[in-house]
Amino acid sequence: MALTFECVSALSTVGSSLNLTPHLCDASKLLVALLMFIGRVGLITLMLGIIKQKKRIQNTVIRVITL
Repeated sequence: MALTFECVSALSTVGSSLNLTPHLCDASKLLVALLMFIGRVGLITLMLGIIKQKKRIQNTVIRVITL
């Protein structure tokens, strides 16, 4: 339950802690840091930055009718 609280707190960037982080292994501390980064940037913003977006540019031909 304490680990869940730490992860949710990191993801929502609240700043609350049960003082469990110093007792975690290095990989777990890295995961908490990654969750803090994702929470700060925003999941949707992060996903949009990672996924390549195709820009569709269409060449339109405009015909001008003159009398």
